[in-house]
Amino acid sequence: MPTTTIEWVQLASAAVFPLVVLAVIINRRASGKGIGVRLVQFTAAAMVVPGVVILATGGYIGGETSAALIGAFIGYLFANIGNFDKSE
Repeated sequence: MPTTTIEWVQLASAAVFPLVVLAVIINRRASGKGIGVRLVQFTAAAMVVPGVVILATGGYIGGETSAALIGAFIGYLFANIGNFDKSE
């Protein structure tokens, strides 16, 4: 059982992984839609941040690396936001 705040944060972050997968499966079954680009982006986005949190709080990566990964993630997230609703 977790005893420190860092362990609780790591446990909560690790719990996100199966919850995201379960939510995606339930959503896709309920909506009848397939797997698209936006779903893949959402799934990656929902798993990168908790993964970085777990690695950073566990001491496996440093603060600079964490900042670089989060910065790259933000850049990836907003790279094509202007083209999101354009029809071809």
